[in-house]
Amino acid sequence: MPRVSVIVPTYNREQFIAAAIESVLAQTFTDFEVIVVDDGSADNTREVVGSFNNPRVRYIYQDNQGVAAARNTGIKASDSEYIAFLDSDDVLLKEALEKGIKVLERYPEAAFSYGQFYHIDERGRVLGLPEAKSKRSYVQEGVQQIKELLIHGNYIRSNTVMARRSCLHKVGLFDPAFCPGSEDFDLWVRLAKKHAVAYLAEPLAQVRIHPNQFGHVREPDEVEKKNSLILTSIFNDTELAPFFSNLKPYAYFCLYCRMARIAHGRGDIKTTRDYLFRALTTYPMGIFRNQGRGWMLLLIKTWMPPYVLTLARRAKRYSTSVSLHRVIPDSLRFMRMLKKQQ
Repeated sequence: MPRVSVIVPTYNREQFIAAAIESVLAQTFTDFEVIVVDDGSADNTREVVGSFNNPRVRYIYQDNQGVAAARNTGIKASDSEYIAFLDSDDVLLKEALEKGIKVLERYPEAAFSYGQFYHIDERGRVLGLPEAKSKRSYVQEGVQQIKELLIHGNYIRSNTVMARRSCLHKVGLFDPAFCPGSEDFDLWVRLAKKHAVAYLAEPLAQVRIHPNQFGHVREPDEVEKKNSLILTSIFNDTELAPFFSNLKPYAYFCLYCRMARIAHGRGDIKTTRDYLFRALTTYPMGIFRNQGRGWMLLLIKTWMPPYVLTLARRAKRYSTSVSLHRVIPDSLRFMRMLKKQQ
């Protein structure tokens, strides 16, 4: 019986699944199994997984039921002490399992650990490291972790998570009623309600950004509905409500700001503004708190010409990952674009 089971749900990811599996097989910690749960793929995913011919790689096929159900199938098929998660279009860094086990063994009060991650493109090129909530590793009480999730949303990537099986059995598995991107939010809250949480201030995975990624097709109103259910469950919980009752208006302010960012990412300016003003009417003082700066910047963006936003995105990307000689030609093209606009 392996100590760690890495659950890999997949759906039509023949072009990425091999890299995901290879990243697990390359781990410095070797006492693991990989359980690939194929959630009804119609491409060559089965053949790609079968080509590994490795006893540590298990393949399970099921009719399409969604990512939450696929992860649950993998957990139920395993019998290991620790459970790790990896989406089939992402990859683990080689010490991810080793670091996850070390922190959970050191802090038995923690139900799960999580860490940072890189963004990569379709070809595996690193795009950057998202700004972390903390530059130092820590273990904190679950109530404090829930508070941060209420304010910042679900910033915990499942690809960086390692959880204790015993804790998962206590609180239950993923709830398929939640849409992708919310089902793990719900589980992290349920785990944190009963246990401490460990954070590793270092990258553990690479998250691939591509057009078919579920985050690019989410409808804001659907995400709002599912996240509102989570918030409602927290504020109505007899154990948690006393800790968070005074945070409720600000939590919804932050939720509507996140929905505005999703709408803006889809190019829907009207919906973006609707959510921003909904946030303001829900909690006017929110613009003077930490998330208020983001609210103001996003409102300004809704009035900017698209080509100005394009330049800003490029400048940010160049400042972190592109050399100066590529900035100059793009700047010249932008100047020509401005002249055409005039």
